[in-house]
Amino acid sequence: MTKFLNLIYTNRWDNLSIGEGRFGLMLREDGRLLDDGVTFRLDHDHYLLSSGSGTAEVVHAHMNRLLQVVWPEFEVYITTVTSQWANICVCGPRAREVLVAAGIDIDLNSDLFPFMSMREARVAGFLSRVARVSYTGELSFEVNVRRRDGLAVWQALMDTGAEYGITPVGSETSAVLRIEKGYVSAGTEGDGITNPFDAGMGWVVNMNKPDFVGKRSLVRDRSIGGIRQEVVGLLADDDTFVLVEGSAIVEPSSADGSPNYLGHVTASCFSPTLDRSISLALLKNGKARHGDMVTVSGLDRTTRALVVPPVFVDPKGERMRN
Repeated sequence: MTKFLNLIYTNRWDNLSIGEGRFGLMLREDGRLLDDGVTFRLDHDHYLLSSGSGTAEVVHAHMNRLLQVVWPEFEVYITTVTSQWANICVCGPRAREVLVAAGIDIDLNSDLFPFMSMREARVAGFLSRVARVSYTGELSFEVNVRRRDGLAVWQALMDTGAEYGITPVGSETSAVLRIEKGYVSAGTEGDGITNPFDAGMGWVVNMNKPDFVGKRSLVRDRSIGGIRQEVVGLLADDDTFVLVEGSAIVEPSSADGSPNYLGHVTASCFSPTLDRSISLALLKNGKARHGDMVTVSGLDRTTRALVVPPVFVDPKGERMRN
């Protein structure tokens, strides 16, 4: 099983202990982003893999094709368990307090329950798997319970959390938080051209591994070199104006006056943390252009924007590791 994970992900899985999780990056054969997610080791040959909600079926089909066509000799079996679990993420600086008040029978102290680990517990009296992972960039505990227990646990957490100002949030809020943190989405920044190094995710890639899906294409990319689009942050001149997603980043051409295409805006929002608009974008040679001003051409408005690193809030990740 570990050999299979080493082949479908860009990083190593040999040294993952039982109860620990690891962020993994999955590529297509052409070295482009397919999916990212956290996989936990539940037992010696038993893993729980999470993928992006929009790519779950694609990832499942991708793994099954590899097992049936490329490595039929592997004795690996994949079962989709999404519908069997209800997942409730309690996140924010008071997440520990809410869970303790609701009733949890394990110690949530970071020394005993570190970031990127999973524990079995009872939450509000219900059997649960609790994972310390964060898509929001905040201190987070994902509470996984049997589907039939989901509503009861949700209600218990909401009732208990009222004292702490708990608020239910959805995908729009998660999108704002992920943009603030500069978290790359395989479905947006991964546009079919972006490789992990373009996305600033080279830290997840172990090129010293003998092989993994997409490695040969990455070797080719890095050998050829040349100009590539890279993920950057953008701050519009007008801090109240939210750049339209998909807007082109251009510069005038000295030849005929038509604009040269440099990239495009991939995600935008108004950040309540920074009290201004922020954006992520793909920009040619973006990492070398931090501090430059660029022109962003949208359908309704053309504006100037400052190129910055893509992590706007808590770049060291101290909140989620607290």
